[in-house]
Amino acid sequence: MRKVDFLKTIKWYCLSACFLAVVILPAFSADPYIDDIAAAALAMEQGNYDRAAEEINNALVKRSGDPLANIALGTMFLHTRQLDQAFKQFTKAHELAKDHPLALYGFALYYLASDKKDTARSYFERAGESGAYNTGPAIAYMDALAGNYNLDGSIDPVLAQIAAEGYFKRKDYTRAKEILDALTSEWPGYNEGNGAVMTFNSAKPVELTGRELSKPYKSPTQAEPKLKTVSGTITLKADMTKAQNVAYVLYFVDDVLLGMINHPPFECVWDTKRYANAPHTIRIEGHSSNGILLTENSMRVLVYNADSLSGNGVDNEDAKRAERRLWDCLQLKPSRRLAYYTLAKCLEEQKEPEAALIALEHCVGIDPNFRDAQGLLIRRYAPVGKYREIWKVDTNTKLAALTFDDGPNPGTGRILDVLAEKNVKATFFVVGTMAESNSDMLKRMADEGHELQNHTYSHRNLRYLPDVEIERELIRTANVIRRITGKSSRFFRPPGGHQNGNLAYATGKFGYSAIFWTVNCSKNEGTKPENIINQVSSEIKPGSIVLMHNLEDVTLMALPSVIDSLRAKGYKLVTLSELLSAS
Repeated sequence: MRKVDFLKTIKWYCLSACFLAVVILPAFSADPYIDDIAAAALAMEQGNYDRAAEEINNALVKRSGDPLANIALGTMFLHTRQLDQAFKQFTKAHELAKDHPLALYGFALYYLASDKKDTARSYFERAGESGAYNTGPAIAYMDALAGNYNLDGSIDPVLAQIAAEGYFKRKDYTRAKEILDALTSEWPGYNEGNGAVMTFNSAKPVELTGRELSKPYKSPTQAEPKLKTVSGTITLKADMTKAQNVAYVLYFVDDVLLGMINHPPFECVWDTKRYANAPHTIRIEGHSSNGILLTENSMRVLVYNADSLSGNGVDNEDAKRAERRLWDCLQLKPSRRLAYYTLAKCLEEQKEPEAALIALEHCVGIDPNFRDAQGLLIRRYAPVGKYREIWKVDTNTKLAALTFDDGPNPGTGRILDVLAEKNVKATFFVVGTMAESNSDMLKRMADEGHELQNHTYSHRNLRYLPDVEIERELIRTANVIRRITGKSSRFFRPPGGHQNGNLAYATGKFGYSAIFWTVNCSKNEGTKPENIINQVSSEIKPGSIVLMHNLEDVTLMALPSVIDSLRAKGYKLVTLSELLSAS
């Protein structure tokens, strides 16, 4: 028997039909083809290109005569830097729908990335002739590349960045900096997104963001080649001669109720033109008068209508929304990372190295793969030293460092109060997101002489991250610390102590060292204060690094006695940097 709510639906159909001999109730679902295109665009916006490829594959199987799937595929190939493949797909879309604006825009990006600026400009112009999309910023960019700067810091971020680049090339660093400062701070909607991104660099006129697919893209084949093909309006017939006591028959297409027939010969009409050109499942159910399922059968068919609503372009509101989503993925965007990079160069020219370093960290935090910016940042960090893993310091002097993980938060002040009362300077390994949301507390920690080091930006398990993500986690937090406090951080602690083979490579080139611990209080921080006090007192050795956590209540209660007991043993409590300098 079917679910109760479903039976209620059946009874409603029976009553509303007034027991007519034939009841046909078409139920038309949303277009699965368009759904796949929209899903592919969303996946591209999120940087999930493997998922985008899967959704486009699904779309191409369902419909072969519409250009949107080919445009989506071309867009994905632009994102993943496969220019020749992108060109082929835009060509196919152009063949299906001549002068489709998205296909023309795709051609423009291809020629721009191929350094054929004149050809690119003509395609930008053709794409804008329909009036469907605004190609003005792209054309302005082309004019800028040609040296025709008629811009003066427009509020449009694309045009503003063009103007800033122009001023920079003219060595008017002050004006360029003014525009870039506004670009990076005053316009919150201006951010780094996926898509074909303007670099405002005549040598590399368009930078294609994203990454390579994890596996080569394969064109779809017909999923079920042996299916019976149906088209137009067909009659579905259910033979119930061998079934007993069948009162009505339900017809489903892809689990959506098509109709109910309560009189022999149990025939139902299906208009396949209202469905996508794709495989579909037809299911019939025979029910007794009281709703009991007596018999059930299903079959798969392939719908193909050359003159269906696919045609030479889907003309409905859902399709228009899918097109707009593809436009968002395809269009030229100003690059926040490049804005920070140019800002860093302006600041260096103006002899402001610390501010330049902040801008560089911003840039690499957005995109660790931006090699020009990364190279500059590495050179700035290089004097600090190479990567090391440190668990304790080799010294005979009774020195120890108290370290606190996972802050700051609003309650961190209670730990700072204890440290101030005891005149102790500690080292805090801070989480970037928490530092941003508790900037006043972070500043207080620095102002009171405590050391601020790196505990990643979002406290992710580094064991499962590739090197580029590890770099992003570290650099973004370093930037937060420097921007709010003016202090640098060259040590970090991986969350939970988790690490993988990428860790040394990802961090060593920036001169970071990984700090672990000699005494780990975490096992007792959920118990009693005396357990922490006894543990530290019994395990402490010269050069020890003591790990505690920011604002564990038990830790807070134990902290005064921990400090007193260590001093009673003759230990001096210092910052991590001071401890390392003693080795």
